[in-house]
Amino acid sequence: MSLFDPLLQTPERTAAEVADRAARYLALSAQLAEAETVAQVVELAVTEGAAALGTASGTLCLLTDDGHALTLAASVRMPPVVLDPFRYLSLDPDQPARTAAVAAVRLRRPLWFRSNDEVHRDYPELAAMRGPAHLEAAAVIPIVLRERPLGVIVFAFAEARDFSEPERSFMLALAHQCAQALERIRLYEAERDLRRHEQQARAEVEASQQRLAFLVDVSNALTETMDYDVLLQRMAALLVPYLADYASLYTLEDDGRIVNVATAHVAPEQQAVLQALHAQVQLRLDSPHSLIAEVMRTGQPLLDSEFDWQTQYADAPREVYAYIAALRPTAHIIMPLIAREHALGVIVLTAIAGSRRLTAADLSLTENVAQRMALTADNARLLQQAQRLNAQLEQRMQERTDELLQSEARFHVLVDSVQDYAIYLLDETGVIQSWNTGAERIKGYRAAEIIGRNFSTFYTPADAAKGVPARGLATARRSGHFEAEGWRVRKDGTRFWANVVITPVRDQAGNLLGFAKVTRDLTERKALEDDLRTSREQLLQEIAARQHVQQQLEQAREAERARIAREVHDELGGALTGLKMGLRRLRRLDNLPSGASALLDELALEIDGTVQVVRRIAHELRPAVLDDFGLLAALEWQFGEFTKRSGLAVEWHCALDDLSLPNEAAIACFRIFQEALTNIARHAQATHVSVDIHQADGRLVLRIADDGQGLPADGHVAPGHLGLMGMRERAALIAGELDISSAPGRGTTVLLSVPLAPAWGHTGPLTVD
Repeated sequence: MSLFDPLLQTPERTAAEVADRAARYLALSAQLAEAETVAQVVELAVTEGAAALGTASGTLCLLTDDGHALTLAASVRMPPVVLDPFRYLSLDPDQPARTAAVAAVRLRRPLWFRSNDEVHRDYPELAAMRGPAHLEAAAVIPIVLRERPLGVIVFAFAEARDFSEPERSFMLALAHQCAQALERIRLYEAERDLRRHEQQARAEVEASQQRLAFLVDVSNALTETMDYDVLLQRMAALLVPYLADYASLYTLEDDGRIVNVATAHVAPEQQAVLQALHAQVQLRLDSPHSLIAEVMRTGQPLLDSEFDWQTQYADAPREVYAYIAALRPTAHIIMPLIAREHALGVIVLTAIAGSRRLTAADLSLTENVAQRMALTADNARLLQQAQRLNAQLEQRMQERTDELLQSEARFHVLVDSVQDYAIYLLDETGVIQSWNTGAERIKGYRAAEIIGRNFSTFYTPADAAKGVPARGLATARRSGHFEAEGWRVRKDGTRFWANVVITPVRDQAGNLLGFAKVTRDLTERKALEDDLRTSREQLLQEIAARQHVQQQLEQAREAERARIAREVHDELGGALTGLKMGLRRLRRLDNLPSGASALLDELALEIDGTVQVVRRIAHELRPAVLDDFGLLAALEWQFGEFTKRSGLAVEWHCALDDLSLPNEAAIACFRIFQEALTNIARHAQATHVSVDIHQADGRLVLRIADDGQGLPADGHVAPGHLGLMGMRERAALIAGELDISSAPGRGTTVLLSVPLAPAWGHTGPLTVD
């Protein structure tokens, strides 16, 4: 009795249903037993199982090879929104089971859900996806073989239902048969892989034995002779027919020609034909149509297992094409012969029979042979070259000796002809060994007077007492070079400023022979440098004095502005107030002439306007808010006045609640801000202006930006335009930094940075003397 029998024997089913179920069961069992691949098993289990159950959809997931997850293997009529989670289900034991499929595999027992409400009870996220798909009941059956999980199969139903014992038995039996089929396929594939591996191992052993015997023959051939030409011909004969049907060897000559030096063919009569055709081919290292030349140039081997010689040589010269057409290669290996990182030549192995193929293993074996052959061939060629070189060595040594003598004579003539440099040799202790005419001109000593004396003679007594000459030699000996400038003494006792270079002279073994010393008189340059340094110091003093004067002028200018502002406000404002009061008294008189009242009213309005102008002039000369409330309030007031007059869109950002700056710094910051806003109003043609005030790294940072037309691309500003020079001078006087960045059509940004507590100023209330 099988696991399917309870379902087939249910009394509720009609005879037709029982027959249909039995037919489906028998067909599915037969198909699973005959399935040859995993894909066939899972497809049959899902499609036929769903059809037998009359379910809405089915899904089957298999365990990954590492056992860490389930992946989707097959599905039928499963809505995408429900199917997506099944594509990869992690089985991480540290993570909770978010799906019934994972829980069933972990528990190794089936899970039955009569409706979506039961799914929602345990897996609310899964139930939320199933709801729109109109799925209710679900059966989740693990596919287990001897307590080892292989996967899970899920059947979903469109209606709620109680799973009867026969239905459950059917699905469990289906899962069991699926597990049996999967295990059978796994064992079959394992056995098939084992047989294939055994066959491959035997073939590899046989091939390895053949390669070993071939390499022994190669080694014996390489040790039998040191004759270069004989060696190459023997190697060509060894390569055929073991590796190829045709083998040819080429060498690279010193003039760039590539010469064929050895060939071997499986058919001797064909070899003669190919040699005759090849004699007409002229190959060089730069030949454009030659693969041999290409490999020779690059040093990289070439394997072409399916060589289309008609296409490759379609545009080749006639004689080259005739040679290739007679050879008719179907595959080839071109292997460079490299010794001491130098290409000596190449080996060309060609397959011309349809049964032979050249593979990567042939390439590897050819490379092994080429390495041995290149080393032996190079040694043979070096031996020949050594014999020729020995014959030429004595003659070349004699010629070289003569050249050195001539070179030494020319060197002495050259050194003696130098007038602007003192060039002479010292021994290890600093004793002078040679003397040129430049040394005699600069130092005043003739060769007979100075050779044999220590070079410390040229140093001042103070430097000689401090050991300066010895330290110079020690530095040159240690580091290979010594250079310095200082005062030196001539024969007549006068001093000159000298540049001195000392270089050690060593033999081929590195032993110290002495020192070469070069001295140049730089007295005139020294005088010019001293004059330049003095001028620079004077210029810096003058700049400092000018800045001091500018500070005083700026302070006086601001004081005068404050005084004028007070007088304009007090005197002129008072006078206008008195005038307005007089008009009021006249207005109250009786019997005024006709039209006088209207005229008096007009005069009163004009006086009011004049008072406003007087107040504005006074504020622009010296805003009272700057003295009374400080810099931040003055900047905000000035920005408000700008906003009223310009009508532009503005932004004001101030991250400071309080600010204390010296008087000079506060006034300068206000004037720069005032000038920047004036420039925007007059020239920028902007629609938006933003101001940002904050503190960074102990400095006040004031940023004014607009979206106007910007400065010209060449940076040139017309005279009187923008007042940039004045803004920069004001910033410099308070140790500030002013940066103005702009581009045509992209607006202008003025960035002012001022130290909050500079050493040149003091903090305190703003006052004007």
